[in-house]
Amino acid sequence: MNVGSSRKKLGRTVLCQAGNSGVSADDYYGLLGVSTRVDKAELKRAYRKLALVFHPDVNKDDGAQENFVALSNAYEVLVDDKQRKLYDQYGVEGLKRQPNKSSGSAWEVWDEFKPMKKKKSRKQTARDVAAGASTSGGDGDTGDDGPTFAQNGDVVEFPLSTAARERMNDGREKGVGFIVGRNIDRGDKHKLSPENLTLCEVEVLWQEDGDDRWTVDPMESSAFADLLELRVLRSEFDRLSDSWKILDELSPGCGSPQYAEEVIL
Repeated sequence: MNVGSSRKKLGRTVLCQAGNSGVSADDYYGLLGVSTRVDKAELKRAYRKLALVFHPDVNKDDGAQENFVALSNAYEVLVDDKQRKLYDQYGVEGLKRQPNKSSGSAWEVWDEFKPMKKKKSRKQTARDVAAGASTSGGDGDTGDDGPTFAQNGDVVEFPLSTAARERMNDGREKGVGFIVGRNIDRGDKHKLSPENLTLCEVEVLWQEDGDDRWTVDPMESSAFADLLELRVLRSEFDRLSDSWKILDELSPGCGSPQYAEEVIL
């Protein structure tokens, strides 16, 4: 069986109208556009990119749902070590011979990638704020009541620590991230020293080459910065893809980290 009615090139695969140029639904690696040596991190990225193209909520073309189900089935098998080994040895027929094998639906597989599937954390709450409105740019104004700080959910430029600059060694002085927590919102803020009161937690974002959207950097843990040193960027958040489009130009010395391909994969 061949899948597809929407023609969309992504990575090393083309999902298109049924025919000799299509990819068999039994070729799990081909469907996802990955090599047989793919690791789980690359596998997840490949599945999410294609699933976002063919998810029926965003693609109304004939065959989109069939493609989405085929992609989810392929991912579900390859991401499971035992299933993948069996598939590599015996193909789809080997999977069919498993006793009492019950696979999840395509929608259950996709749930793994939905940001709001569990009880809300601080990071998820910040995404709620980001989804509610586009942020307004600026460096913050000082009024009668003191400075106006960046809020949870804001996308910001933040200064990289000395350790981060030395580790990355890519010429950047600032990174891009979104605020997921502020000390000034804590219930015990009265116990904090003045220098710690304006600290905030920033989830680091990165931009893959050729992509106009920013996603959470899989290689970096959260950064911590002073609210007084942040620049708020106007942005648009897409909940489905868990990604941001930044509308403002970045300051000199600010940008996405650039990883060597072998590090990303």
